[in-house]
Amino acid sequence: MNDKLSSQTPTVKSNWMDDDTLDFAVHLFGAFASPTRLRVVELLTDGEKTVGDIASVLCLSQSGASSHLAILDRAGVVTALRRGTAHYYRLRGPRIVTILRLVSEFRSVHRDAIDNSTQFSPED
Repeated sequence: MNDKLSSQTPTVKSNWMDDDTLDFAVHLFGAFASPTRLRVVELLTDGEKTVGDIASVLCLSQSGASSHLAILDRAGVVTALRRGTAHYYRLRGPRIVTILRLVSEFRSVHRDAIDNSTQFSPED
């Protein structure tokens, strides 16, 4: 990650997220910032898929699916295996699913506050 967020962000006294981890988190959650990419990740929880499989299920062009997969790959979310002429994508590990489950759990626990917040809108 070339652009260091730490130079723009005030230092917080904490031991659990150093500057490199903060930069990684920004990159990772940026990759998750697309509903389509989240659907790709969700689809890959069932196992590895080709670009064509993903494009077909999500009604995307192959180039569109490839673009989303490239972003997820650069963020470390997916990995690709080549078999013959096909590239098979899979989640890099089970912790990706854990992250998404935590997001779902967070929303369930805080649903009323989130739904009633005047500061939150899905477009943000």
